[in-house]
Amino acid sequence: MTNDGHHDEGRHGGGHGGGHGGGRVRVHDLLTGGAGPDAERRRTLIDVTMLRVARAGREASLSTADRDALDALVLGGMQPARVPGALRGRAERCERLMSLASSVRPAGADARGALIERVMERAARESAPEPIPMSRGVGGVWSRLRLTDLAAAAAVLIVGASVMMPLMSGARQRSMRAGCEANLGVIASAMSRYAEDNGGQLPAITPSFAGGTWWEVGREPMKSNSANLFTLARSGYTRLSDLACGGNPRACQKKQCEPGTMDWSCFEEISYSYQVTRPRWSDPSRLAVLGDRSPVVIRAKRGEAIDPTENSMNHGGRGQNVLFSDGSSRWLDTPMRTPEDNIWLPSPTVFMIEVKQGEGGSLRLTGREIPTTPNDAFLAP
Repeated sequence: MTNDGHHDEGRHGGGHGGGHGGGRVRVHDLLTGGAGPDAERRRTLIDVTMLRVARAGREASLSTADRDALDALVLGGMQPARVPGALRGRAERCERLMSLASSVRPAGADARGALIERVMERAARESAPEPIPMSRGVGGVWSRLRLTDLAAAAAVLIVGASVMMPLMSGARQRSMRAGCEANLGVIASAMSRYAEDNGGQLPAITPSFAGGTWWEVGREPMKSNSANLFTLARSGYTRLSDLACGGNPRACQKKQCEPGTMDWSCFEEISYSYQVTRPRWSDPSRLAVLGDRSPVVIRAKRGEAIDPTENSMNHGGRGQNVLFSDGSSRWLDTPMRTPEDNIWLPSPTVFMIEVKQGEGGSLRLTGREIPTTPNDAFLAP
């Protein structure tokens, strides 16, 4: 830096290291109030330096996965343990970074003293505002508050709440959807490893289409279709918590299975419906093999009328994440994968339901239905 206060850039072609060291000393002197120009010039130089730093910097941004993890961390009360398993590692790193930022302390007593001195000097230059008298006349401040003012303030609060509530609900739904999508990525990886070890086949302990009811979860594991999917966690290919969607409040969040467990303990613990056959992995036909829990099976098991176009309840009826046999996943806002294939029902059953509804009646599932063709997607229970 020259005597006139300007930076002497480029004067020494090869002295980058020494120049940078001297620059750091001068910047430290400016910030700590050390020897140098007078106070007004110091402030000017600090402003110029900060302006150059701002111009040189690039705006940083989080990746999509980190943004999803941060949203889930905030919605979980800043507790990484409440974040879905697939995003928990990123959430823990975000939490550590925020704890570092909150633990920063001033450089020392000299820096604090200089800062206090500058603040007090600036405050002394400002004129003190006129205090509001607590009582002026009979009514004081409260006498000047009219009912219309209170009504206006209440209206502002109501409008603000009406705007914020949908935003918060939307953020929560996006976080759950992102966590569910991440779960499907983990499940796809687990299915790939299982298929490599089992001749390309997907998890199955018994063919659920050989007889019996495939929705008897926890009662008959040799018939229940959910026990086939449970094999991934039971055999150590994935964690049990990776098979739990945040949109299911009764989902089993345990990381590991209890020894000897063959299935979920009850129907309500299931988060994902699984293909009712034993399809092959890496099938280029892109058969749907897994998706968010079927609302059709839920209603059928309760003895209620079926709506074949209803979306999964995991995401508030907005749609469902679906995993395909080629390892890809996709968000579907309708259960109709194609005009002819509904992922909640075997193909002929869809037609029969439409006929019954046209006649004013309803068709009920029995828990024994099976796909009719190799390319017929039917996810249950």
